[in-house]
Amino acid sequence: MSARLMQLHGGCRVADLHKIESLLRLDPKERPGVNEPADSGDIAAHAAAQSNSLAVFGIIAQHGADLFHANTAGNTPLMLACAKGHTLAMLAIAREAVAKGCLDTVLAATNRQYLTAKDWASSQPEALQLLATLSIVPTSLKVPSADAVAALDKPSLVGRAQALLQAIASTDLPALATMFSQSAILDLSSPR
Repeated sequence: MSARLMQLHGGCRVADLHKIESLLRLDPKERPGVNEPADSGDIAAHAAAQSNSLAVFGIIAQHGADLFHANTAGNTPLMLACAKGHTLAMLAIAREAVAKGCLDTVLAATNRQYLTAKDWASSQPEALQLLATLSIVPTSLKVPSADAVAALDKPSLVGRAQALLQAIASTDLPALATMFSQSAILDLSSPR
């Protein structure tokens, strides 16, 4: 693995936005690729899942990062985010999956040991709650733009997930659509 690729993955892991942006602004011949794998098969999205930063996912997604890539063990960034209970990273990945119409596939993906994201989240109550919420979200809903609304914090995330579950349970689809368009539950905006 090249030194610049190591720096990119390290920057993604610790949410060093300045480092990530400076590396991705390099001349294309010197720039590390966001989808260039390390020896483990991890790409920048796997490292970003460890940072739990919406801003990191926003930057790497703008540069074409594959947020659904499976590493050599078959683990996806969503699985890694679930294992750590990183709900903001989970939302960033889910937002991209909804936008591409593949949320069900991403949630059902298994690694080489046949474990899903839900299995990885088994000891993380917030992650399990968010996965339960996402698993019943209609994939036909429009997703808010990446720069629409300010970032989320964990207490408001739990409240929004509960409100979303209530809207889905009551089959109040207009309220559900309004939550997605106004609350930015799947928005990639960076924290202020």
